[in-house]
Amino acid sequence: PIPLSVVPFPQPVFTTSRGTTAREGDAAFYTKSRRPRAHPAAVSADVIAEITRIRSGLEAAGLDAGAVTIADHLAAGAFSDQLPSRASINRILARHGLVTPQPQKRPKASLIRFEAELPNGCWQSDVTKINLADGAAAEVITWLDDYSRMILHIQAHARVTVNTVVSSFTAAARQHGYPAATLTDNGMIYTTRFRGGPNRFEKLLRTHDVAQRNGRGNHPQTQGKIERFHQTLKKWVTAGAPPETVAELNQLLSRFTEIYNTQRIHTARKATPWAAVSFRSRLHRCQKSCAHTERLSRVK
Repeated sequence: PIPLSVVPFPQPVFTTSRGTTAREGDAAFYTKSRRPRAHPAAVSADVIAEITRIRSGLEAAGLDAGAVTIADHLAAGAFSDQLPSRASINRILARHGLVTPQPQKRPKASLIRFEAELPNGCWQSDVTKINLADGAAAEVITWLDDYSRMILHIQAHARVTVNTVVSSFTAAARQHGYPAATLTDNGMIYTTRFRGGPNRFEKLLRTHDVAQRNGRGNHPQTQGKIERFHQTLKKWVTAGAPPETVAELNQLLSRFTEIYNTQRIHTARKATPWAAVSFRSRLHRCQKSCAHTERLSRVK
């Protein structure tokens, strides 16, 4: 044995090192992790299991299953007092292989975001195709509120024409009032300004003093809200059995409208579209009332 008097270390260090070497062998000479053995703020195993269960259930139902939606479901359940952050939920999903990496996607920071300041400030519209059980394609036209993302009108047709656009826009306006502006692509059902003159829809907008906006050709990002909505719609429809007829598809669209408008949390609004409309409308009325009261007080 080596006398402690000739060891170039303090006695406590030498004693600890000798005991560690006896227990671990050569591994005692390598640097160890300083990571704590326990973390009191870590997400519990029960919450992690619930997150993965909610994610799987939402995807099976054809609904969006992002971190915001999962957090909303957690808040409504038994883990309302253990809500992890959005970033923590995303890390848990990635750790369990529930997120498909998409490095080729354009960073969101490079996009220029815009939205209407009030409900009915702008409506977006577009047409997409959904296949029926026999392989035939039905065309679905949608009117979406740019501020709240609420579905104002959605209906499937065998074929969408300019008359369909006029009738769907009129039906939505009767229920929700006319918008200040519309935003669509340059399809001939929406505009014929490059082909000789205005169509029925353009004349209808001029009659009601509604500004018409059209995105640039080959640039669908301008109508990004309605394009992203189509992804959500098709994901939900294709999660179940394909509809047999256009009438059956319209029944599905009615059910989807209720889920989308009143149950599904929209990431951009941090609320359901219906709640976003209701809150903004009440706030706008309150601001107008306060401004009116202030004017009266000045007059007095």
